Amino acid sequence: MPSTVSYEHTPVVVGTLSTTVLAKNSDRKYALIVNVSDETIFLKIGVSPNALLNEGIPVGPNRGSFEMSPHFGNLSQEAIAGVCATGGKLMLVTEAE
Repeated sequence: MPSTVSYEHTPVVVGTLSTTVLAKNSDRKYALIVNVSDETIFLKIGVSPNALLNEGIPVGPNRGSFEMSPHFGNLSQEAIAGVCATGGKLMLVTEAE
């Protein structure tokens, strides 16, 4: 019997201070984070992430994305935080369990 995967789609507004993009989730099987804003957003993955400008994973503006999957060998179930220079920037987050 095939396993059931549940997807959740969430908009997240990232600020000038470290903002939680995805909470820690031990059931996470996949995640896609898309930056639909007009500036780069920096992501940090970790147990207690504190995202900082110009550090971590830069996700470019206008649909730049970061994808985590067992297929790519980069799936993390830890929390992910983001930060940007001017604040109020939108990311679209898809997570599968």
